[in-house]
Amino acid sequence: MISRRLRRPLCALICLLFCLSLALPALAYSGVSNWAKEDVDAADALGIVPEELQKRALTSAMTRMEMCHMAVNAFEKLTGSSLYPAKLDHFSDTRDADVCVAYELGIVGGFPDGTFRPTNPITRQEFAKVTGNFLNILGWSEDAQTLSDFADEKNVSNWAKPAAADMVRIGIVNGDNKNMLNPGKSVSYEEACALFFRAYQMFENGEDVGTIGAAETVGEEGEIVFNGLSNWARATVTQMYGMGLLPESAVQMQMNLPITRGDLCEMAVRIYQSVSGTVPAADDAAFSDTDRQAILQAKKLGIVNGYPDGTFRPDGVLTREQMFQITGNLLKACGHQELTDEQLLTEAFSDYTSIGGWARECIATLFRIGVMRGDNQSRALPQSQTSCEQAIAMFMRTLKQVGKWYQNHPLSKIVGPLTSPNKALQVVDLAKSFVGYPYVWAGANPSVGFDCSGLVYYVYKQMGYNIQRDGDGQAGNGIAVKESDMQPGDIIIFANKYTGAIQHVGLYIGDGMMVHAQSSRTGVVISRYDYDKNKYIYTIRRIIY
Repeated sequence: MISRRLRRPLCALICLLFCLSLALPALAYSGVSNWAKEDVDAADALGIVPEELQKRALTSAMTRMEMCHMAVNAFEKLTGSSLYPAKLDHFSDTRDADVCVAYELGIVGGFPDGTFRPTNPITRQEFAKVTGNFLNILGWSEDAQTLSDFADEKNVSNWAKPAAADMVRIGIVNGDNKNMLNPGKSVSYEEACALFFRAYQMFENGEDVGTIGAAETVGEEGEIVFNGLSNWARATVTQMYGMGLLPESAVQMQMNLPITRGDLCEMAVRIYQSVSGTVPAADDAAFSDTDRQAILQAKKLGIVNGYPDGTFRPDGVLTREQMFQITGNLLKACGHQELTDEQLLTEAFSDYTSIGGWARECIATLFRIGVMRGDNQSRALPQSQTSCEQAIAMFMRTLKQVGKWYQNHPLSKIVGPLTSPNKALQVVDLAKSFVGYPYVWAGANPSVGFDCSGLVYYVYKQMGYNIQRDGDGQAGNGIAVKESDMQPGDIIIFANKYTGAIQHVGLYIGDGMMVHAQSSRTGVVISRYDYDKNKYIYTIRRIIY
């Protein structure tokens, strides 16, 4: 096991990330290029640079093992944990503790022949993949980073986060004067106008369709008067009405009150017609409670959906997060698309075809957030060796991105070393002992019964792990693992495939099976984890890691 320096507390990381412009002590390393000195200085002050690099020039190639040392150092700094592997025999050619920790966390993998090849230089595309894995196990994503600046970002439902982040990134959605998104607040007619008009303005080919019908409500000087219209929205609403993007009935609406689902469809279809120059077809059999043409057209375009019972509820109101999703759907219907990873790499790097398919997503992510750049000829050089200073600089840029975010989004309250899978099997055995117990809503004790998340909460609590009580909370506990990597003891979080809402929790026990408090009819049972086709796996969380 390699020697370990003393770990500094998490606050040192956060303070450092905000104070990088301050003077730092002179480097203890040799052969550092001028462009890399600031990032290497910061990484050294943070204590994440592997100690063995003090012995040689940082312009030399970094090895796969040294990358593991740096990644584990950084993970320990962020989480405040000292990590040790469950076992040291994962690979036939190394028993290095940090390599095994990185493997057990899912940061690195080995080769098909059972080796790790620790002394091999790490290529640039391998570095990108390792760094992407590092971000993934922390739970970081571009969407999460985008929303993290808002004081109430945790109130955004999981199903709405991608759309909300997209709308923020392209400038359609902003916070209020208190930096709040207010995702659960009802959307007023004037707010809907503002969001849709920003979406409309993204299309250069959007043409005025002219006023549809003459305005009958006018002011003293012929200006159209809208009821309850706020000053901030006056110019936008008036312009949209003049362009025919609002129905004539808009002048009868109370603009500062919530817009209905049906009226929003009227506005959406008019914007689509203006941008596309075509009248959309209607899905005539879409809903049981409305035959309103604009609603049926919006459904056909994929802008809106109904409820599982076949209704649309046209007089219902919308929350802001529902509006974020519908605005995103409208943009897609009109032809707006963000660059795919493939398109981004094609534009960014002249040698993008030499990037391995397995590394493209991670390289695209690192390029978007400013971590990975091309050389002076716009080449990614994916198969070239990564020097120590390049790896340190790029990893430090990554930590600058994730440091502040992680302070408000810690992996879990569970800390400590990696442990043997035997502890996870004890959790499984305890959970299986409750098969046959009744399902009781809000139950989390064998004396009364269990609901789905209550069972998982109870068994982990008995084993000394303090996880969240409900499914939404448990979706943020531990570390995320892939479905293909599930192990006994992992928590499977399911969401409704129609609404995206978290709906069920089970405990994986191996061989494709899970134990769970399924329903009031069945109680606690063992079944296949893919038993319900109306649900999909939202996330899989490993608590004992």
